[in-house]
Amino acid sequence: MYLRWRKLLLFFVASAGILCVEMLYSLWVHNYGMMLGSEFMIFDVLALGIALVGACMSKVRSTSRCFSYGLVRADTLAGLANGVLLFFVGAFLFFEAIEHSIAVTSGRAERLLVLSLISLAVDVIGLASFGAEYFRNAGALGTPDRSSSQRGQLAEHASAADRRNPNLEGVFLTILADTLCSGGAVASAVLEGQGVSGAESIVSLLVSLCVMLLPLSLVRKCTAVFLQRSPPGMEERLESAVRGLLLIDGVIAQRNVHFWSLTAQRVVGTLCLVVREGINAQKVKEQALAVLGGAGVVDVTVQVERARTGFAERGSDVPVTTVMH
Repeated sequence: MYLRWRKLLLFFVASAGILCVEMLYSLWVHNYGMMLGSEFMIFDVLALGIALVGACMSKVRSTSRCFSYGLVRADTLAGLANGVLLFFVGAFLFFEAIEHSIAVTSGRAERLLVLSLISLAVDVIGLASFGAEYFRNAGALGTPDRSSSQRGQLAEHASAADRRNPNLEGVFLTILADTLCSGGAVASAVLEGQGVSGAESIVSLLVSLCVMLLPLSLVRKCTAVFLQRSPPGMEERLESAVRGLLLIDGVIAQRNVHFWSLTAQRVVGTLCLVVREGINAQKVKEQALAVLGGAGVVDVTVQVERARTGFAERGSDVPVTTVMH
């Protein structure tokens, strides 16, 4: 965990240094190819800062009733912020590329290429470092929500893409977009050095379009978490588990069934089971937890209620007497 923070902090410092050099040089030579990378790196540094803040906040474990789960969604909020920021950065670069394509200015390709290659090298190092974490699905930048055994059980049932920590995913996509910008600056410098007219504008347009498309999946996933959507990829398994609850001896109905993603790695559920008179409510609860645990839900609240005499039809709406567990 702390190693990831240190990697993120080091890359933040390196990106800030490259940003200062690129901005000063691009202003000096008046070259939009360099400005493409420099303008994006402003948002790149901002995005890395947001990721650091989100990772730190997600560690907070508050005992206050106002934040009963602490700030575990800070990672998701940081991922959403970086996804939206990345989209609008791509849109900004797109319109800037159109504007500069109307009045193309000649650049100094030989000097532009050197700084662009340095920036690209830093981006590739960051991409390789965070890419390993990203594709390994190593979990959150902050403190894990559950024990390793529980996370392992959930990992068996949730899709890999939806289990990725959104904060880490936002960092990876930001670095990937930065790499595209740096690579675009290198490509435009090489092509202009070879006398290809309009190469800078064409490359800038293509890069900006790619940057706009990159964060769409991340924004969708983070939005689903905040809208308390049931976990993607688990709908059928959850439906099967809920039907299986009616097969527990003594259960005649269920109601108020809710499952949602607290974070990308943590699924929360609540439900109420109605049982016949004389049934051991604690045993029913244990069986229900086992069924739901098999579906990958390890954080669930089960309320058991007893039906009044004369109402025993399975699955019906029945008058109940509440037994809290």
